[in-house]
Amino acid sequence: HTRKKRKAKSENAKTMLRAATLASCLLATVEAWLPVAGSPRAAASPLMVRPIAGPRGGRAPATSLLAATPREDAKTSAFAEAATRREALKRTAATLAAFTVGGIWLPAQAALAEPAVEDAAAAAAAAASIRAKAKAALVEFVDPVGLFSIGLPKGYYKVRPTAEGDLPNSDGIGRRGSRIFSAGEVSNQYAPKIVSVERFPARKILMDDKGVVFKDAGSIETWESMGKVDQVAEILVNQRDKEAEQAGKSMNTNLVKGSAKVSGSTLEFACVTDVPIMRPELFEEQTGRREIKRINFFRGELRAKETMNAKAGEEPRAIVTAVWVSVEQSDYAENTAFAAQIDAILDSFKVN
Repeated sequence: HTRKKRKAKSENAKTMLRAATLASCLLATVEAWLPVAGSPRAAASPLMVRPIAGPRGGRAPATSLLAATPREDAKTSAFAEAATRREALKRTAATLAAFTVGGIWLPAQAALAEPAVEDAAAAAAAAASIRAKAKAALVEFVDPVGLFSIGLPKGYYKVRPTAEGDLPNSDGIGRRGSRIFSAGEVSNQYAPKIVSVERFPARKILMDDKGVVFKDAGSIETWESMGKVDQVAEILVNQRDKEAEQAGKSMNTNLVKGSAKVSGSTLEFACVTDVPIMRPELFEEQTGRREIKRINFFRGELRAKETMNAKAGEEPRAIVTAVWVSVEQSDYAENTAFAAQIDAILDSFKVN
């Protein structure tokens, strides 16, 4: 009877060990997939599974792209990192290898160590290869007036207005707002890819709703001379929403905190737009989602002594020529090659 009790107790212990092992395995898998705050890798959506190359130029660090809106900071800060599929599989395999057929737990700490240096080098080389392919696939568009150039994927439509009423006037205002060029791909009505170039006097940023400039526009020579960079970016975001409302489109866009960066004459930042959905139930049936979020990247060049339209008699002043690239947030977050393509478009933007 005593031997039976000991045998049963031993079997129970083994069962508990196997259960603990399986639980540890599942926890390791979950840990590999769920984000960990404070990591240098992050994404524009909580479920991102592609590696991030890190801060690029003046653009927002990938971690900052999580702060889509002020009201979501607490929610999104928990998703500051998402591991790659490869890392998830590594951790799962390591955990499975940590116990024997008999169910005896072995820590196998070496198997759970950080990836080897050669793996990191291989990942960096793969990321560089993706970026190079994305850059090589772009076709350069040169503005016929000579104001700018930009690389675009094949198949993107291009619209460059030429009629005087379609172009912004000396105050940066026209039927199309301050836009002088549009391009994109709209085969998916829920996730169009839009590129637009705007040109306007820097003093427009400093105007209130009544058109009154609240700072000496003649002193504008740099982005910093207009005020704090975050505030300048906020004004640009709000003005973009206002122009959309005037065109009959209601938008709610929020600057990604910490994304505004200045490097020389270049200002870059990111913002996220909540696109209103009229019938969310029907939209969910069609797409499996109840909301649309678009991530928008801004890259603007400020030139202190230029004219808007190169007309005779126009006084040189500070002019901003900028590109907006707007895409569906989850596309950018979950597709490494697509994200590299968007980055390449932004990097290719040059102002003459």
